[in-house]
Amino acid sequence: MFIIQSLFITQATHMIEEESIEERLPELMDLEESIFLVDFHQTVEKYRQKAWHDRHITAKSLTKDDLSLLYDSKYLKHLGKLQMHWLGPI
Repeated sequence: MFIIQSLFITQATHMIEEESIEERLPELMDLEESIFLVDFHQTVEKYRQKAWHDRHITAKSLTKDDLSLLYDSKYLKHLGKLQMHWLGPI
């Protein structure tokens, strides 16, 4: 079992291990850096979208005579897309 899977090429092509490591290691380091940057940018974008969403939430308050819909939890297991999932107005 190889720690770095792409170094399996060394054994398949009968290259000397030092040559293979010198050849593949910079490529693997670039790949690791690219993966890190992509993950970092995804995290930043997620927080940016959450901040925008939190800024635009409006507080809703209901009074006694307001009409509202009640979610029926028996439809939690999505029984069909054309079935009613709400009860109301209540």
